[in-house]
Amino acid sequence: MINAKFLIVAGGWMFTVLVWSIWRFRTPAGESVPTWFRVLMTLNFLLTLWGGAQLALAFTGGMSGAYAQVIAMTIFIGGFLGIFVLWHKSILGFFASPITSVIAGGNTQVIPKPFYSRAHALRKQARYDDALADVDGELEKFPRDAEGWLLKASILATHLHQPQLAFITLQEFIGIAEPSQRSAAYLQQADIQLNLLQDVNAARTTLQRVIEDFPGTDVARMAQQRMAHLPSEGWLNGNPLGDRESLPVLEHSLKIGLTQDLGASQLRPDRDPEEIRQELALQLVQNPADNEAREQLARLYAGPLGRPDLAHSELEILIAGPGQKDREIVRWLNIIADIHLQRPDGLAGARLALERIIERFPGAAGAHMAAQRLSIIRLGLAPVAAEPTLRVGPPTGNVGLQTDRRFSATRAHIPGLLPDPEATDSPKDGRVS
Repeated sequence: MINAKFLIVAGGWMFTVLVWSIWRFRTPAGESVPTWFRVLMTLNFLLTLWGGAQLALAFTGGMSGAYAQVIAMTIFIGGFLGIFVLWHKSILGFFASPITSVIAGGNTQVIPKPFYSRAHALRKQARYDDALADVDGELEKFPRDAEGWLLKASILATHLHQPQLAFITLQEFIGIAEPSQRSAAYLQQADIQLNLLQDVNAARTTLQRVIEDFPGTDVARMAQQRMAHLPSEGWLNGNPLGDRESLPVLEHSLKIGLTQDLGASQLRPDRDPEEIRQELALQLVQNPADNEAREQLARLYAGPLGRPDLAHSELEILIAGPGQKDREIVRWLNIIADIHLQRPDGLAGARLALERIIERFPGAAGAHMAAQRLSIIRLGLAPVAAEPTLRVGPPTGNVGLQTDRRFSATRAHIPGLLPDPEATDSPKDGRVS
């Protein structure tokens, strides 16, 4: 029986040695022992402890029993010592980590990262060369840090007036950056091309690349909005307004005082709403993703043009657009509610728009505000009662206790007085009645 148990323990150790040999042969030198091997060794130590216990139980009497107890005790000490050697770091760390955390302030490793606070301070002091040198020093330590590359390009383009070198810097960063970091570099390149190099076509090409490389993202939507508002070709010829008529600037006297007419009579009248509608419609044909132009068109329909149904349709197109931000959808639904509230029969439509906010964004701040509006919407539709106007001026007619006869109340109680000369109905006998 003892021989069978001894063979079980020996077989376990032989299997462990075989597995360890195969792993060591196929693993490069210096590789740390994996966790699965420590678990396998622990199982073998526990199997050895079980064999020692069986040995101690089998021999209990006489000198052989004493030897068996000593051998079993040695096996137990060796087994527990082996388990401790395998897991001592985890065991000691588990019991010591609360104490060391209190003394040393935690055991979380600090991830090294670049610091650009000194570069920002030098930039505010107009020491641009020193700021650029400080950024270069941080980039030597962290060559793939996106913030450092963008800051370097900004200093070169804005303060050192070297837009071409800034563009090359961003191009160099794009070559080594992660795909998720390239979008910010592309947008900054577009700004340099448009504002500093004044190349509208190149900026449009860069923004189009952002849309193609990052479809469906916030960066792509931002690039679409920028493309929709790029200046026309007339901007390159020195006319920012393009073909539109320039607005005249009227000259006024420097000492205006309290004059009544401040030149308002000479100002150009407001543009025709239909003309504005045609411009916005043409802009939406060229750039259907222009949210700003479509919202302006919706407000124009709801206001001067008097077509709330078309305004509602334009806002629904915005809401159904792909990838719209939640706060923008909430704002557009609130505008729909306002449009319905301007109509006498628009209570149901306004309530439906507010309920859509609550159902679509439960628990959000916009849903809470929509619920508040929904609770007081009837009060908001109640007609405002006209308050009486208090007129201040000289009294007209008889005010208070005044009559045509002065002191008539006093004369009525004083007998023997002569008739009141101002009385129109004095008695014939000369007495005061």
